Formats: sequence, C-alpha cells, structure tokens
Amino acid sequence: IGIRSKLFTCFALFVALTLALLWLLQAVFLDDFYKMIKTNMIKKTATLITSNLDKPADDLQTLVTRMSQNGELCIIVYDLNDNGAYLADSDVLVGCLVHNIIPHDRYRLCMKALESGGEYLELFEISGFRNHDYNNDHFQGNVPKNDPGLYDSLMYIRVRQNSAGHHIAIMINGTI
Repeated sequence: IGIRSKLFTCFALFVALTLALLWLLQAVFLDDFYKMIKTNMIKKTATLITSNLDKPADDLQTLVTRMSQNGELCIIVYDLNDNGAYLADSDVLVGCLVHNIIPHDRYRLCMKALESGGEYLELFEISGFRNHDYNNDHFQGNVPKNDPGLYDSLMYIRVRQNSAGHHIAIMINGTI
C-alpha cells in the first residue's frame, strides 16, 4: 500500500469520525445543551437582579423589563415580608407560569427555595395552550405553522435578603 492510499484512508476516517461526532452532538445532545444554556441564562438574570435589589423601584422595574424582553422571560420580584408586595414584574410569555399561578402556589415555591438554601428550579411539561381552531393549511402565504401544543417551561426561584433584611423572591419563567 502506497502513501497515497494510507493518506486517503486516514483522511476518510477523520472525515467519517467528524461527521459521526457532529451528528451525535446535534441529534442526541442538542436538547440537553439548550436546556443547560437556558438554565444558565436564567440564573445569570437572577444574579443581576439580586445585585440590584436596593435600587429605586423605577430602576429595578426598568432592569426587570429589559432582562425579561432580552431573554424572553417572565419575571416577578416581590417582598415576602410585605404580604407579597410586587417590587417589579414583566410578563412577555404566552402562558407564563409565574404570572398565572395562584398566590398560594407562588408562595409554596418560594418556601421550597428557602428550604433548599435560597434557590429552587423546576421543569414543567406544558400542554393545552394549543389553538385547535387554527390550521395553517387553510391560509395562503408564509403563515405560522400549527402549534404542537407541548413544550417545557422552566421555573427558577431565588430568595435573598435585601439591605433592609426583607426576604425578596425573584421568580423567573422561561420556555425551553
């Protein structure tokens, strides 16, 4: 066997292994990577909000609104010591869990966060937001596709004390 044959064989093996690795990463691990990236982004958002809890209410609201829009997240910041008074909130998701759960469940999630050292993360499988009346085959042009009606929703809660000693809950919801 000549050097050309060996070189061609090595190059073909390298290409085959590279393609197999790319397929594996895309087909098998892509969802896990995306969940990890989205979870890290949500936690960084909570960290930024936490570091600004003592800002004036208008500034905190501006930051929460911007972070919510930037990350396509729903966010509520409220004072657990003041009967759940909202300090800031922003609702940009259809079917946002943070804004659509009853106050008792919201409080229960915050207590889970406190029991877990100040942080709690839960993944919900959501179905039921599908519009069954819509069918993209009935329309012409580049219309939205039918909604599969099933997605994952990540709820992250962080509870920290502000400079006044109040327990402040930051609840963030994002879809995956």
